[in-house]
Amino acid sequence: MYDYYTAAGYPMANVPLSYSSFNKRPFGRCALASQYKEGDLVQFMSAWQEEFNLERVLPTWVNGDPDSKHEG
Repeated sequence: MYDYYTAAGYPMANVPLSYSSFNKRPFGRCALASQYKEGDLVQFMSAWQEEFNLERVLPTWVNGDPDSKHEG
């Protein structure tokens, strides 16, 4: 649905809500505005950040970080 909205030239932004307890991936809400109202979205996102100020919590791995190199 959002692809059609942005293809038509309307601005869209995503704001964070929280993180999934299952896999720690972030999820959020999509904010849409009328054509040529990018400034309204910037003001909305700024107010959202000021009000909620969500900090990212990195996931903890059960068997260690899969990207780290194990010596053995």
